[in-house]
Amino acid sequence: MVSVLGTLVLLTVIGLGIATISLVIAKWNEADAPRDRPTWLGPDPAAIEAAMRSLLLERRGSDLESSREVSELARVHAFDMAMRNFGGEIDPEGQGLTQRRERLAPKLVGEVRQWQILQIPEPTKDAAGIARDLVPIDETLTALLTEASWTELGVGTAIEDDRCGACVVFAARVPVDPDASN
Repeated sequence: MVSVLGTLVLLTVIGLGIATISLVIAKWNEADAPRDRPTWLGPDPAAIEAAMRSLLLERRGSDLESSREVSELARVHAFDMAMRNFGGEIDPEGQGLTQRRERLAPKLVGEVRQWQILQIPEPTKDAAGIARDLVPIDETLTALLTEASWTELGVGTAIEDDRCGACVVFAARVPVDPDASN
């Protein structure tokens, strides 16, 4: 009788101990669980853009103008890729550079092309190191860089959580006479 009663008491104590520990762990995890999104601790995206631009122009061997319109086309796509975690020319709704150009730079007349990448950079690197990672020696990018017809270059980067979207837009603007009528 004593051994059965002793066993029941022992099992009850063990059960209560496990329940108490489980409650403590549950409350501890709830209190310490992160509530905010991860913070990017690396360099400023503008510094990464400047480093990417320098690297691209160095590889090209000649300068290209920078314009607000072309840079904005690149930045909007880079932000969209980083925010929605996709990498490619076309967004999930099927919109590409042509639709972005119509929406953001309707007066930009000429040819435009883009190159993009979505990557998880090392935040411990400086802007130049991240730029080197984002701009690999890539056949498509090299072909765009060496094409002589480009007159403008736009670079955009955006960081969301741990993803970095980068987009490069090349443009060959055609001069338009504002006084010409149709």
